[in-house]
Amino acid sequence: MLALCPPGVRLAAWHKGERVTRSRYPLSAWEPVIYHGGRQLPGQRRADSIACGVTPVSTRPGHIIGAKPAAVCRWIFALLGAGPGDTLDDLYPGSGAVSRAWAAYMSSEASRHGYPSCKARADASSPAASDGSDPSCGPLHDG
Repeated sequence: MLALCPPGVRLAAWHKGERVTRSRYPLSAWEPVIYHGGRQLPGQRRADSIACGVTPVSTRPGHIIGAKPAAVCRWIFALLGAGPGDTLDDLYPGSGAVSRAWAAYMSSEASRHGYPSCKARADASSPAASDGSDPSCGPLHDG
């Protein structure tokens, strides 16, 4: 895929870890994240890798295959330097997890920047249910 991308793209990695399966073949325990553009935000340290395990499907009622944990969504938003006034077009709304993560991220960014009534343009029809993300997820770093 990288050969098809325009110059200037960057590659990041989401390390999902091992998951339960009957497969006898090696499992893909990570997903590449190809991104381009964004902005540099002063004072924010960002990592191009995150370790965030995937929970078994049986523990997440209504789970849609491919749904991303909120921690992974927040990590991608931060990689792009998303901030108040930005919008998200969720091309694959599925479970609504990305739109919910965007609304939460924009709310926290608005508070951090002193905008008390900033509203994210997320899919309002999505159910406000938990996406089962692991709160211990975080960027990989050396120290």
